[in-house]
Amino acid sequence: VGVLQETTQHHRVINRLAQAAAVFKCAAEGIVILRNKCFECANDAFYTITEYRDNDLIDQELPFLTRQFLGSKVYDGIWRRMAQYDSWQGEVTAYKNNNEMIYVWLSIARIPVSNGEEDKQCIVMMSDITAVREAQEQLSQFAYYDSLTNLPNRRLVMDRLKQALALAARESSFLGVLFIDIDNFKRVNATLGHKA
Repeated sequence: VGVLQETTQHHRVINRLAQAAAVFKCAAEGIVILRNKCFECANDAFYTITEYRDNDLIDQELPFLTRQFLGSKVYDGIWRRMAQYDSWQGEVTAYKNNNEMIYVWLSIARIPVSNGEEDKQCIVMMSDITAVREAQEQLSQFAYYDSLTNLPNRRLVMDRLKQALALAARESSFLGVLFIDIDNFKRVNATLGHKA
């Protein structure tokens, strides 16, 4: 008597699990598994980005995904979207374990569980975009502020004027603009110097 069993599908599943484990371990983005919104496990990149340790967050909500941190409106919006579409993406500010603020891009997705468990599992992908945010702020500073005086330049004034005009048109309200000119500013600048 012999038994012959097809194991090709079993081997494919094992290979896929091994691939998923390698991605989880080696990804540059932080990856966190949540069970009922609470921390279950994370990859090394998450600990590198946030400077938390392995046991700091077990069975707790992620500190930057709590109602107290985000506010009720944002928090409820995220989880309402998750309930409706099984995913959410967005930018949040977060704090490392040492209280240093960082900007992170989060992608949250529901993990489909088919074994009858009541627990709701999610995967959170986290990218540190602090350097990008700081570069954008620096470019904005260069674009909209005078490098000598650090005062808003003409481009920023025109941008704010367009916004104010659009708001006034939308609300059918009035808008006043006051223009102040300094006489002989060029001569003062040329004779007394930029510092004066």
